[in-house]
Amino acid sequence: YCDGESTLSSAYKCMLGITVQIAGLYTEYDEESGILHRKELVEVLEVNRGAAADGILKSGDIVNADG
Repeated sequence: YCDGESTLSSAYKCMLGITVQIAGLYTEYDEESGILHRKELVEVLEVNRGAAADGILKSGDIVNADG
């Protein structure tokens, strides 16, 4: 489901139909750059029936950018 104007290559605002919470925090140190990166573990609390994420994500799943 997309809210707003969209094209075939982009969307203004995509709605996944999930409720999430931060389940944990940690940091990673990049030795090459000398930079600390803060990471958050995002936990799915609820998936709305019929939403884009229905059947793909479920309550308790951890989602993050690192895969």
